[in-house]
Amino acid sequence: MDSEAVANLKKAGLEGYFDNSYGWAWFKSAGKGAFIIGLGGGKGEVYAKKNPDSKDDAVLVGTSVLTEASAGWSLGMQVASQIIFFEDEAAFNKFAAGDFGFSVDARVACVDMAADSSARTPDAINATGGVWSHSVADGNYKNGMATFVALKVGVMFDLSVSGQKFAFKPV
Repeated sequence: MDSEAVANLKKAGLEGYFDNSYGWAWFKSAGKGAFIIGLGGGKGEVYAKKNPDSKDDAVLVGTSVLTEASAGWSLGMQVASQIIFFEDEAAFNKFAAGDFGFSVDARVACVDMAADSSARTPDAINATGGVWSHSVADGNYKNGMATFVALKVGVMFDLSVSGQKFAFKPV
């Protein structure tokens, strides 16, 4: 993850997460296509801080593959960026062990906008104009992780049950 991407995400309102988290997983582009059944995925980079009390010493510790599947009323394609912050070492270890996944209920997404019923609220505008949505409405970590998603492009009608799973590989 280059310093420009970090700077843009900090400007988008995520600076506190970078400063206070143990580390993060960054998926610059994750795609999804759906016609009743939806499939998606992307590759990302995983970072951890050498010193958890520091704000700026995160290093690349691994890569991750995101896999997503859904079933229900789904139609369309979309590409999004996603970042997952780890509150502490225990949350990072849970992610690295593969004991981590998301489930999403119903959502409708259109070009550069997202509206869904899974308690996500817009937190900030990113440098490209997309809306960053957070998985927890009050802005706190949930189960040691905080996830933000920004739709980059696409149109998706998605009223389905879906889930995301992550596979971690150390470098």
